[in-house]
Amino acid sequence: MSLDESFARVNASTLRRDFDALCDFGGRLAGTASERAAVFFLKQRLSRISGGTLTSFGVPYAGWAASGATLDLGVGSRHEVQPLVGSPPTPKDGLVAEIIDLGRGTQADFDAAQDRVAGRIVMARHEYMFDPDHVHRIWKYWTAAEPGAAGFIVANPWADSGRVSGGLGFGDTAPIPAVGVGTALAEQLLGMAGSECKISLLVDSQTSKQTAESLVLDIPGRRKEWVVVSAHLDGHSVAESAIDNASGVVVALAVAEALAPVAATLERGVRICLFNIEEWGLLASESYVADLSETERAAIAIDVNLDSVAGTDTIAVMISGFAELTELVAQASASSAIDADVHLPLVRNSDHYNFAVAGIPAVRIVAGFGDRDASLRHVLTEGDRRDLVPTHELERAARLATAMTYLAAQASAPEVAKWRVID
Repeated sequence: MSLDESFARVNASTLRRDFDALCDFGGRLAGTASERAAVFFLKQRLSRISGGTLTSFGVPYAGWAASGATLDLGVGSRHEVQPLVGSPPTPKDGLVAEIIDLGRGTQADFDAAQDRVAGRIVMARHEYMFDPDHVHRIWKYWTAAEPGAAGFIVANPWADSGRVSGGLGFGDTAPIPAVGVGTALAEQLLGMAGSECKISLLVDSQTSKQTAESLVLDIPGRRKEWVVVSAHLDGHSVAESAIDNASGVVVALAVAEALAPVAATLERGVRICLFNIEEWGLLASESYVADLSETERAAIAIDVNLDSVAGTDTIAVMISGFAELTELVAQASASSAIDADVHLPLVRNSDHYNFAVAGIPAVRIVAGFGDRDASLRHVLTEGDRRDLVPTHELERAARLATAMTYLAAQASAPEVAKWRVID
C-alpha cells in the first residue's frame, strides 16, 4: 500500500471536527474541568482508531490555580490581568512597588538596569516565540527574580490579542508573583516606569498536589520498535489554545488514522503520545522518557513532535541537533509536496526536548518559524482562538507528519543508527 493511499485517509472534515471539539472545551489548563473534559474526549477518540492499544499514565505535579489578579495604578484605576501559571500569591492587601520597564528584556537590558531591579516590579515584552532570536519569558522571569525583583509583568506588544499567559518554569517553585497584560495597560505602566509612582499587584493563587493524565496509543508494526508521534493536550485558560496546541493534537490523530491500516506492514509501529502538563515545563514527557529503560529508548527510532503546526502556510522542522535528520525532512517534504525549512539547534520549547536530551532523535514540526507576522504571534494570548486556523493548514501539517512518520517507520536500521549522531 502506497504513501499516497495514506494521504487519502487524511480527512479534512474529521480534522476540523476534532479541532473544533477540542476548542469547545476551552483552554485546557491542567487541573481544570476544561482539561479533564479534553482528556475524556481524547480517550474516546483514540479508542476508535483500529489496531491500537490505548493506555494512560499519571504524573504527580504541584497543581496551581488562581482566583484572579489585578493591577491597581491608583486613582481608582484597577485592571484585571492574567496570572502566569505557577505565580505565587501576593499578600492579601497586594504587593506595592515601583515599576521598572526593561523593554524587550534581553541580557543587555538587564545588565543596564542591574542596580535598579531589586525591590521593583519588572516589566518586559512578550516576544514572537517561533524565532531563532526569541528570548524566552521564563529566562526573563528568573533573571528578574535573581537580583531581588518584587514582581514581574510580561506585556503583549500586539494590540489585537489582549493579555498574555504562560508558565514560569520547568517544575521549579516560582519565587515572585507574575502576570501578563495587554498593550493598552502596558502603555499606562510604561508612563509610570522610572518615576516614584507605585502600583499595587494582587494575585490570588493556591497550590495543591495534583496528578495529570497523559495518553498513549500503540499501533504495532513488524518489529518491536516505534516511531513516536507526540503532541501536548494541555493549554491555558486565557483563550482556546487553538494553535497551541489543539492543532498538534488533531494532526497526531490524523496521522494515526492515516497509518493504522498499514501499520502491521511497516518495519516499526506508530506510538501516539498525547502529553499533559507541557505548559508547566514539559513535565509529562520528562517523566515518560525518564521511566523508559535503555532497551525501550533504543527501540524508539524518532519522536515526531507536533506543536503549533498551524497559523500560517509555512512549516519548519526543528531537528534538535541531529543533523542526519535533514535528509528525512527532505524526503518527507518531497513525498508530501509540502515545503519545510530545517532548523538545526536543539530548543527547549516543547516535548521533543526530553527525547533529544535522552539521545533519542527528535524533531518538532512547527508553523510560522521566523515569520513574525503569522497568526502564531497570538499564541499564549487571548487571541489564540480557532478562527486563526483554516482547515487547509491542518491538512498540510497532517500530510507532512504522515510522510515523516511513514518514512521513519520504513527506514533501514543503518539509517536510523545515523540519525542518533548529534551535531
